[in-house]
Amino acid sequence: ACGDALLGEAPRGALAVHALVPDLLKGGRTPRLLRRCEAIADRALERLRVRHRSARPLAAGEALPGDAPRLLLQLLLLSPERLLVSLSPCEQGRGLGTWPNWHAPAGLASVDVPKSTHMPSSAYRKLSEAFDCLQQWPAPADRVVDLGACPGGWTATLRRLGCSVIAVDRSPLDAQLAHDPRVTFVGGDAFAYEPPWAGEEGRGVRTWMVSDVIAYPARAVELVRRWGSRRWASRMVVTMKFQAGVDWAALDEAGSAAESLGYDFRSKHFFNNKNEVTLLLQLRE
Repeated sequence: ACGDALLGEAPRGALAVHALVPDLLKGGRTPRLLRRCEAIADRALERLRVRHRSARPLAAGEALPGDAPRLLLQLLLLSPERLLVSLSPCEQGRGLGTWPNWHAPAGLASVDVPKSTHMPSSAYRKLSEAFDCLQQWPAPADRVVDLGACPGGWTATLRRLGCSVIAVDRSPLDAQLAHDPRVTFVGGDAFAYEPPWAGEEGRGVRTWMVSDVIAYPARAVELVRRWGSRRWASRMVVTMKFQAGVDWAALDEAGSAAESLGYDFRSKHFFNNKNEVTLLLQLRE
């Protein structure tokens, strides 16, 4: 009854159906039981469309408004005869994505690029996951800074989006990126760097700071405070790396700092994160 009420109240196109199996999070290309679960999900969606407009697809060219309620039906097939079902509303993250992830099953974004594409490191997947989670991508006209850019995985990702990038690091950048006319390399300390627009009126508008610097968690908090207090960026994607277990104190400090400086904040461990989490920040309008 509760599920019927949720489905009945939501607008057309609000329901996403995700097929899940235990092996999905192991990174294999053909997880066991996935095809069977997808077939079950398709059949369930067909039946729901008969009764609920929320399960019916939007018309061609139509999009669900950003603030519209969203529902997620998750089907987890544990064995050929055992299926767990969950229906839940998705919390809107004020520009920082939804929880649970409405777009990608288990939050697993498709981030691999063709093997023929030159990517200096595999770290590019982390930034691509962050953008997919946010459902926001830097536009070619946005101002973008990549702190701790070497060897260039994140810079290469940003260039694939058409952005001009300021790449900052003590170590040299990948040779191909170094010769890219839309990459400006700044050799030096990422924590001391000031962007060209520092001190401008309206600073931080359409501006991204991304950082995958190898440093203690406290330095990630330092970046959040430094860039946030000066409004040098309207959006930030920062990796906080740990030496052993999660530094919960530093993580809490980063969130508190972001909130006090006028940013919405979310931290997330992506599939391609190792002993680290990604901090996502967006300046409140």
